Amino acid sequence: MNLKILTRIFISRKSFVKKLKTFLCKKKTFFLKYAIASLSIILICACASLGTEDYKIEANGYKKEKTVDAEFEKIWESFSAQKVFNIDAAGYPAIGDENASVVIVEFFDFLCPYCKNVSDILDEVAENNPNKVRLIYGNYPMDKECNLFIKKKRHQGACLLAKGAICAFQQKKFKIYHNLAFNIDKRQIDLNAIKRLATGADLDADKFHNCMESVLTETALQLQIMEAMRLNLPGTPIIFINGREFKHKINKEIIRKIIDKEFQKKNSE
Repeated sequence: MNLKILTRIFISRKSFVKKLKTFLCKKKTFFLKYAIASLSIILICACASLGTEDYKIEANGYKKEKTVDAEFEKIWESFSAQKVFNIDAAGYPAIGDENASVVIVEFFDFLCPYCKNVSDILDEVAENNPNKVRLIYGNYPMDKECNLFIKKKRHQGACLLAKGAICAFQQKKFKIYHNLAFNIDKRQIDLNAIKRLATGADLDADKFHNCMESVLTETALQLQIMEAMRLNLPGTPIIFINGREFKHKINKEIIRKIIDKEFQKKNSE
């Protein structure tokens, strides 16, 4: 191979390398621009997506609120049409202002599974609105040992628990006993189990024992049962708000709305 040919190969090789570098630089710029453009598109889409999600959350919240409002209007219409009862709850345990505009009477059974949930809701609502709501507790044990209207064995031990509540109220410790009684071991409820509840509620043991054996305690319980029957209660839990029976599922938000409505109505009269 002569010098002329070698020179041509060298020049050609040099030219090829130069062209390759130029191409790669152009490609690098192209790829960089492409990457930046792609990233921008991704960010725009992400922001749009987030905006859409925010809109969906806001829309769902608005929809939920509208649904609750619509449900409440139906419940309020039904509730307002209920007969107003004059409930004799003299001597019943209660919390809240005696002159409160909204009076809730709750009839419950300590062994009723749903009663605990309802009681928790009403306790919270009453405690958060002490000047607006008075909550009154009425025993209605679904136990034939003390309730003559119950024909079959149901909620055995509920009568003892109800008597214990009356005795705890005499010692001004009803709420402590009330909370403990709803969490009692339901497998075996006897007088000894009730006495253990009283100990947990820090009640005077001798006074509590005498109260449980007293005819006056039995009479007080029977008066509550008879009042519940006069109101035609089918079972528990049953609540009355300003004398009207609330015949719907007890939901915290709905109860709050009912209370607000009753409060406004009472204070505008």
